[in-house]
Formats: sequence, structure tokens, C-alpha cells
Amino acid sequence: MLRASYPNHDHLVRGLDSFMREAPDDETVRINPIDYAARHALDEAEVIDLFLHARKAGLFTMEWHYVCHGCGTIIESFQTLNAGHDRVADRLEA
Repeated sequence: MLRASYPNHDHLVRGLDSFMREAPDDETVRINPIDYAARHALDEAEVIDLFLHARKAGLFTMEWHYVCHGCGTIIESFQTLNAGHDRVADRLEA
């Protein structure tokens, strides 16, 4: 299904497929597309796009986090980008 929705990047799909089949569980549970791109010498924007397509195909669930720049603690988590945007807008208006 992912190959059909992301046809012009078969090399990225094949690479992700191999990684998910061969990597240990601790590397796949909280996979980060930016880290994945860096570790595999891939274009960051293409990998983020790949992961979004994989999420849409039902292969991943994704969360977005607001992280404290000082300590690295996750301040808030969101299932959609829109939810995070709404929170920022609420805080700016307060």
C-alpha cells in the first residue's frame, strides 16, 4: 500500500521496509524520521514525507511533542499537528 501511495521513491520505501524488518525493537518503537534520515544519509525532507505517507497507509502512528529546550522534557504531546497549533494560538492570545 505504501509503494502505491509513494511511487516515485521506491528506494526509500525499500530501505524503510528492510530497516523495520531487521532492526531491533528498541530502534523501531520510537523511530524519529530526522534521526533515521541522518543515520542512513538520506534527505530529511524526503524521509519526513515518507513517514507521513507510511502513517497515512496505517504503518505508523505518530505523535508530535513540545520539548523543553532547557531540559529536554516533553511538555505536551499531540496526535495531530493541528492540535499543537491550536495550543500555541491559545497561549498567544492569553
